[in-house]
Amino acid sequence: MSIDHALPVAHPLVDESGPGWVATRTDAPLVWLSQARTDLFLRAARQGCRVVVVSRAGSRLTEPMRDTLTTLGGRWLVRAGRGWHDGLSGAFVDDLGDPLACSDRPQTPAAEFLQPCPGDELQLVVSWSMRTWADDRTVLGRSAEAFLAGLGLAAPAGWGLCEPVTQLWDTAALTEFVRRRMPEPTRLVVIGADQRSVLVLTVQRTAHGVEEMCTGLVGLGAVDDAAATRRLQAVPAVLAQMCAGTMPLFGLVLARTGPSDLTCWPRLSGAPMPVAMLIGPPGVKELAIDVNTAADRWGALVAGRKKLPALVYPLLGQGGADAGRLPAILAGFDRELLRAVFARSAVGFPGGV
Repeated sequence: MSIDHALPVAHPLVDESGPGWVATRTDAPLVWLSQARTDLFLRAARQGCRVVVVSRAGSRLTEPMRDTLTTLGGRWLVRAGRGWHDGLSGAFVDDLGDPLACSDRPQTPAAEFLQPCPGDELQLVVSWSMRTWADDRTVLGRSAEAFLAGLGLAAPAGWGLCEPVTQLWDTAALTEFVRRRMPEPTRLVVIGADQRSVLVLTVQRTAHGVEEMCTGLVGLGAVDDAAATRRLQAVPAVLAQMCAGTMPLFGLVLARTGPSDLTCWPRLSGAPMPVAMLIGPPGVKELAIDVNTAADRWGALVAGRKKLPALVYPLLGQGGADAGRLPAILAGFDRELLRAVFARSAVGFPGGV
């Protein structure tokens, strides 16, 4: 296949292209969000194109690469025998001439995708959004600091627009960098000093101030480590502590097992279990949640300001996972209103509810 030069995306990493998409090939065992790939994503997004990453069998994605690819509607195709499969869903792809199309084959995941994914570490899949003032008092990055510190993990070590990060962690420098780029939104990669956390921090101006959205992975320790279990159980209290001095919007923390290097393998991973959900004052008001009822019935922690409280719902049962707790809580809210509230946050609407 040859590059369609009529398409508006011209970039050294583009190997194939077609209507609405550009593909970039790599044989690297680890595919990261390099400066060149970041540039490709930005150019493609501006032109309304989706990026398709085509890799060899066994390749892995870093979390920032996976996050960017999925956020922008891209696709990851992995060599599987004589064909390819989607590295995130396992679906077959018959023709790289139309990599966005679904295969006509039965939707049974590729055999390679069904191989066990390494799972030697207990991980948190985190997402939260906070609102701060749009003035000189604003200091960004503190929510990431507070979350890691609350769990007894090392503070962030560095940040940058791509990988590897090149700037030492400094919230003042980070804030000034983002301020200079306003009103355009900024996405930054944040790496923990102990290599146990990798986060994507997105900052944007809104009519209500500055919103800081954070997603990513946090490693708690080995699956059978007592310290990892204690950190897991501390998550609701840590989310509640983060509500002090800011306007929390939403948060959802899930737990799963995964590889200790926090990379994404092209294999099926186990369903994550809900750990805690944060609903900030705007959501509490819009969903008409009675704070006392939430505390009495669900053990929700009341956090933040007394007049504008946030709620943190613990989602683990007494003996660990409780798959029915989150759906039961959400079932008490108006579904369409709930979807609208989640749509305005960094937190995706939980599937299956």
